[in-house]
Amino acid sequence: MKSISLLLLALPTFFSACERSRDNSEIQALREEVARLKATKQQLPSAAELFDLRAKCNAMGDAILKEQDFGNALFPGSQVSRYDIKSGRCFVELRSTGSGFFIHRKLYDGHTKALLADQSHFQDGTKNGVVFNDTAISGFDAVGEYITKMMIEE
Repeated sequence: MKSISLLLLALPTFFSACERSRDNSEIQALREEVARLKATKQQLPSAAELFDLRAKCNAMGDAILKEQDFGNALFPGSQVSRYDIKSGRCFVELRSTGSGFFIHRKLYDGHTKALLADQSHFQDGTKNGVVFNDTAISGFDAVGEYITKMMIEE
């Protein structure tokens, strides 16, 4: 009987030690995950490197603009480029206004020259919009929001 009493008195201490051991292993796992994330953390470009990347992105935008055929456009077109630090991508927005439509916006990947989104508002009131890499986004307003979102500096 005496041994059972001692065992019952020792159990809380035993379980407490097991709990601390489990907590310590969880803490160690978290420390290892933080260390791994720090090791893989992307190095941000310096101010000079960022200036150079933005200048290159702008040059890519100019090249895409020159390749466009604006036909009878009243205002042949303009481009705005944005280098996104997080993704390392260059986005180029082209805008034109011409006969047959009021406004036409296109969003390109500056590196690949791939057309990502297209938004048009025609004189007859027809509005179109499509995002080519995301079938969930369509329609004039949604595509306009997408293009604007992609071109906003964060």
